[in-house]
Amino acid sequence: MALYQVGLDHQLTEIEASSFKKLNIQERKDLQVMLRNSSEKVFPDLLVFSEEFGDWQESSRRIDLLALDKAANLVVIELKVEENGSHMELQAIRYAAMISIMNFSDVVNAYEQFLSKYADIAEKRGHNPANAREYIRSFLIRNNDMSDEIEISNVPKIMLLSPSFSKEITTTVMWLINQGLDIRCYEVKPYEIETKTYLDIEQVIPLPTAEEFIVKLREKNIKTDEIVTENKRRARTIPLLVERGYLKENDRLYLVKMPKNGMIINDDSAKKATFIDTKSFKWDYDGQIYSSLGQLCEVIYEKFVGESGPVAYQGPNYWAKEGDNVSLWIKSNELDS
Repeated sequence: MALYQVGLDHQLTEIEASSFKKLNIQERKDLQVMLRNSSEKVFPDLLVFSEEFGDWQESSRRIDLLALDKAANLVVIELKVEENGSHMELQAIRYAAMISIMNFSDVVNAYEQFLSKYADIAEKRGHNPANAREYIRSFLIRNNDMSDEIEISNVPKIMLLSPSFSKEITTTVMWLINQGLDIRCYEVKPYEIETKTYLDIEQVIPLPTAEEFIVKLREKNIKTDEIVTENKRRARTIPLLVERGYLKENDRLYLVKMPKNGMIINDDSAKKATFIDTKSFKWDYDGQIYSSLGQLCEVIYEKFVGESGPVAYQGPNYWAKEGDNVSLWIKSNELDS
């Protein structure tokens, strides 16, 4: 977002952002140090507990800043002072994968080293290496957990900070967000006004006002995917039971669960059917052939309730094989496990 100076004549004059290169602000020696020293002001809900973290074998790569949020999620913070952010999203994903195995003791050890290295930060926070564990526990929402080891999430979050982001990065980030990864982009722009340097840090992806909507949409998509997957599994229930030799031609079936709670069927023949093949079920009540047990449930509902039932039934949930007291769906899970 542009920055404007308000004139006496109510005119707005845009103040153009400078560049890190022009102001001789370097990524590691300057910007990283600024955010490390003042992290609680820029990101008050995070605890930065390590800088240049690289506690893994066979790699010389280092995470700019590593933080923890109040829900015990690790947060990878990657910085760039060059325009468009280069390939920082791919780099951050690699780092997230590397630290996904960190546990609470690993975090405590890293914070102890951080406090030992930066005495000024330790003094400002009122911490010392000896109380690193206690402070982290008190910082977390689950501080009432009395166990020695608090569980750290194995899916780190990612924060990318750069003066701007290329289309490739924004497209990738939006796709990753849609896949369920918590990744955010912040534009960091320097300004020089009357010989003083200012930083404007603004979250641009996802927009803060849309963040709650995105989370809810993602949860809805995940739920929808789960339902679709479940329906596909249930569609394979009858073929699987035939494959495993559990269902054979002319096996007798009965209603183990009514299509509607509290529903009463006095005619015993309406509760029974014969299995012919995977797409043929003969109902005792009328002698007709139906293509699925779900369709048969719909017909029973309409016949004995007098109105149209749900759009679709998961038939194997309602029928069982004679001599067995569990539904065909439960039986298929048992045989498939």
